[in-house]
Amino acid sequence: MTHPGMIAGMGDRAIGSFVNRGKYLMERLLCRNPAAVPDDVAAIIDTFKADTAGLNEREKSDIRRSRNQCWSCHSQFEPLAFGFARFDGAGRYVGEQDADGKPLALDGWVPTGEDTEPEYTDVASYMQALASDPVVQTCMTEHFIAFATARSSDDLSQAEAEQSVGKQYQANGSTLSAMVSAVAHSSLFRTILLVPPGAGN
Repeated sequence: MTHPGMIAGMGDRAIGSFVNRGKYLMERLLCRNPAAVPDDVAAIIDTFKADTAGLNEREKSDIRRSRNQCWSCHSQFEPLAFGFARFDGAGRYVGEQDADGKPLALDGWVPTGEDTEPEYTDVASYMQALASDPVVQTCMTEHFIAFATARSSDDLSQAEAEQSVGKQYQANGSTLSAMVSAVAHSSLFRTILLVPPGAGN
């Protein structure tokens, strides 16, 4: 997760925006999409950017957290970006402080929407929280099956298979090899769906 190439792909390479990173991670780790920006909020985004120029990403996020009209949506994804505060937009480690000497905190939580959301204090505990959270594991199972079988994620048979694959994956240690084995033994991987000529035309 902290490989420069991975971080650079999370969003803009200019500043490493918490918003762009958070939305990317929400889609990739939780398999969810953020709600659309309301028109009345979209109108003040440019003003917010101007008012917070010169602040680091965590400071901007703290301001959004103090404004319910912002945080009611940003709380869905922005905490996912907190753990990468010490990496710039290109994925380079910048240290424990920003250019102005202000500390770059790493603590946050994984906004799964469940009653108990896993918290983290640094990158190591963040990765552990992701690795052990069932919402994230389910999402990773969906991604892996889609990649391995090239089937649509809204396929009913895939949804059924995901439950089976997920159970086998967790029962065998929740490792990459366990995932590969579970997918390879699934009906989705071992069967081919034949489409009659002209179907769908």
